[in-house]
Amino acid sequence: MKNIHTYRVLITRELEDGKVLANRLENLGFIPILFPTIKTVPLDFDTENINNYDIFIFGSKKGIKYFFQKISDRLEKLKDREFIAVGEKTAEKLRDLGFTNIKIPEVYSSEGVLYLLKNDWDYYKNKKILFPKAKRGIDLLEKTLPNVKPLYVYETLFNKPENVDGVKSLFENKKIKAVIFTSPSTFLGFKDIFKDEWQNFLKEVNVISIGKTTGKTLKEQGITDFYIPRKSTVEDILDLIQELFKE
Repeated sequence: MKNIHTYRVLITRELEDGKVLANRLENLGFIPILFPTIKTVPLDFDTENINNYDIFIFGSKKGIKYFFQKISDRLEKLKDREFIAVGEKTAEKLRDLGFTNIKIPEVYSSEGVLYLLKNDWDYYKNKKILFPKAKRGIDLLEKTLPNVKPLYVYETLFNKPENVDGVKSLFENKKIKAVIFTSPSTFLGFKDIFKDEWQNFLKEVNVISIGKTTGKTLKEQGITDFYIPRKSTVEDILDLIQELFKE
């Protein structure tokens, strides 16, 4: 492997999650740079009919966090319900809360959940399904299936990190080797921060897109040279980065 101790990797995901990835990269010898271009804030939502739903879909740990923060007193009443988690880490968070009836789609995405539901539609078509999620995001499930109801439990906002000037200097001096975008919002936040320079900054680095949805946004903005890990997990991100910097 090359001298990765000089390789800086920019992490654009929200600070809390970015720190987890940064620690893993640091342990492998890379120089991680936290540059959170988004932040999340909880939203108020109606909890009156929560118990009426048969199935709950969670696309991220954030959805679980903000949903159960507000209905923590009802955990036991929901233990007999079915859950669909988009990814193993999301499922793990549900298990930590005591839930056991959890399904995970083969592909960690809204498309993967849609395939899971349609593949057994005779079972799911009469179920009431709630999808606690971000206010702005992919609406594939609720637009495609009549019995999936979205519940907006948090909102993703753009964030301007404190180290903008330092990161700009690193790009200008070609000191950054890779940039990780974990959602369309992280990329759009990056673009908003570096309004006139973002394209030049991304031309000479390894761009890593977590998932096809983020990749689609990159393509729409003219970025076609990027990498997607096999799955949207920290482990697969690390495997990809190590592969990129092999001799």
